[in-house]
Amino acid sequence: MERWIDLADDRTAVLVLSDGWETGDPEVLRGAMAAIHGRAAQVIWLNPLMSSADFTPASRGMQAVLPHIDLLWPAHNLAALERLARELVVRRARRSPAVTAK
Repeated sequence: MERWIDLADDRTAVLVLSDGWETGDPEVLRGAMAAIHGRAAQVIWLNPLMSSADFTPASRGMQAVLPHIDLLWPAHNLAALERLARELVVRRARRSPAVTAK
């Protein structure tokens, strides 16, 4: 990851598609996500398991990344991704300064 981290900057949105069931050391994941979150404008975690009514981000992997993501979003079907697109438009509008016509 060290060679790729320089690609992220304050204009970068990082999308991670994962169920969060990390099989390795969650501290490695935590460190990587902290580094990415420290550089990128936003980090969005897309989790296909969120469609389940009893979903909670309780796995070790999800617990490791939660402090380092800006948005946790379901990614189980196209409708969920379409809702994400609309949410990102709303969020961008909130961040953008108002433009005044001259």
